[in-house]
Amino acid sequence: MGNRPAELSSGVVGCAVGTIDDHAPSPRNRSGQRGEIANVFTSPDFRNRGLARACMSALLTWFTDETAATTVRLASTSDGEALYRSIGFAEPRDLILQVRVTR
Repeated sequence: MGNRPAELSSGVVGCAVGTIDDHAPSPRNRSGQRGEIANVFTSPDFRNRGLARACMSALLTWFTDETAATTVRLASTSDGEALYRSIGFAEPRDLILQVRVTR
């Protein structure tokens, strides 16, 4: 890398991971497939350039065009919440409860 500016550095500067989980089919989700997004990250030197939005857009296109998922979920930090809401993410309409299993 030497004297190369940060703009020309090699390596990953932003990413997002999408997965499909199979669940039992239901009336609202006949395929049983549910999408999940995790590990959305942009290197600090490259933030505020639209990279996270581009990664999210590519993943949502993949979920729409290549899978049978009818719902895509993610857990957000406060840093990412505005971005996710701006592209359509919102609280689920169903009440979701969980319990921690202690061993």
